Amino acid sequence: MRIRSIKPEFWRSRDITALSWDARLVFIGLWSYVDDNGVGRFDLASIAGDLFVQDLCDNPRDTLARLSRALQQIISNGLAVVYEIESKDFIFITGWNKHQRIDRPNKARLPLPDGEKRRPTSDDDFSSCNTRDTLATLSRHYRETPATGTGEQGNRGTGELINAQPPKASGSNSGSTGPAQTANAVLRDTPTPKNSYPEDFETFWAQYPLKRGKRKALKAFKAAKKRASAKEITQGAARYAADPNRVDQFTKYAEGWLNGNGWEDDPLPARAPVSAAERRTQTQQQIWDWATSPEPLPAMRQGGQLTYEQAMAQVEASERKQVTDG
Repeated sequence: MRIRSIKPEFWRSRDITALSWDARLVFIGLWSYVDDNGVGRFDLASIAGDLFVQDLCDNPRDTLARLSRALQQIISNGLAVVYEIESKDFIFITGWNKHQRIDRPNKARLPLPDGEKRRPTSDDDFSSCNTRDTLATLSRHYRETPATGTGEQGNRGTGELINAQPPKASGSNSGSTGPAQTANAVLRDTPTPKNSYPEDFETFWAQYPLKRGKRKALKAFKAAKKRASAKEITQGAARYAADPNRVDQFTKYAEGWLNGNGWEDDPLPARAPVSAAERRTQTQQQIWDWATSPEPLPAMRQGGQLTYEQAMAQVEASERKQVTDG
């Protein structure tokens, strides 16, 4: 991607106002996508990846369909041509010298429509390039693909996007990978959201008393389901959470509980009376947990957020009361 300039007269040009707003944005984006000679690889997914990467991740089908519509307008209005050189597809911005003035252009690495790797001149006329196949392909990409690809119509649109033949400017293109195939790869390889978890695991997680190490817990949960049903595991987690003898600070991580078949465990034994020394240790642990937690401890939420000093004073006062009552 390269830095480009936009002249004020761009917005009043009849060539530009004939385009939709989407096509105008894509046309400007193409200036940064192509090299200093106005040439770039014509690859639908690559263009989308450079200009609309977030949209491509969020909604690949809609993004590729809208990009196809915009490119079809740009090409059909003669603002760009698509051509094939040595079984590779390229796009060239016609009138490149009118749009951009490059003081120190990089050496040409991609060929112009005439096959030469050079700077374009005002005498170049590539309007005779055959773009009919390209326009037909781009048109098929979006013609039956609604903005929200659902139902039978959405499936037809997706099929066109995946199965459309790559554009050809001239000659044969046997064995080459065109934008349609590349778009197919993007749709196929789009990852599922990293934060998604199976429904049965979410049910278990809602019951388990300690919400830490969720990703590791998921792995242990999948392994545990080979030894017991998800329902049995979740019921065991609920019993563990409700056990009156369970102490929060000694609650097992879900990963360890699952790996140890915790759902098979008996209820915890009743705890012996807590000594003054143990209460002091618990008090210090409470203060430490509060200080290292982004939120105050549940017992301290009355009255809103407390400072560390206020929390320490409140906990120590509670400790003194326990000693006196004991």
